[in-house]
Amino acid sequence: MVAHGATDEDPGGAVGLRRRTTATVAVLAVALAGYGTADAADLVPGVLTTDPVPAEARPFPDVEMPGGDLVAPTVPGPDETAPVPGAAALSELTTALEQDHRRTGTFGLVVADGITGEVLVDHDGGTPRTPAPPSRCSPPPPRSTPSGPGRLGG
Repeated sequence: MVAHGATDEDPGGAVGLRRRTTATVAVLAVALAGYGTADAADLVPGVLTTDPVPAEARPFPDVEMPGGDLVAPTVPGPDETAPVPGAAALSELTTALEQDHRRTGTFGLVVADGITGEVLVDHDGGTPRTPAPPSRCSPPPPRSTPSGPGRLGG
């Protein structure tokens, strides 16, 4: 019995196998050479290129500002004499927020003194929550409606 692809002169089919292997290697070599050429021409992604090396960047020029040495104005810090809201007033506002019919779900609220860091009100502030999206925290943008002859609006 003769194996598939074998002939009487080549009983094991070694010549046919050698031809298929040679053809496969040749096709792969041509494909790799073609891809390498396309890569060098920057037609396909890769590390090869025929473009020249980019020039070294020049240092940023020194710019002299008109007016000499300008000094930035100092910004005053927080007013330490400003009145601190009382805990009773903040608790009252927290209760009003808690009972507001427009509010849904639970909420956490922490009010602290910006100077001393003293916590004035803490209503369930230790419970982790997903923050509200910014669209729910900021007022809508003002609308302008142009009016006059030939314009929309009124």
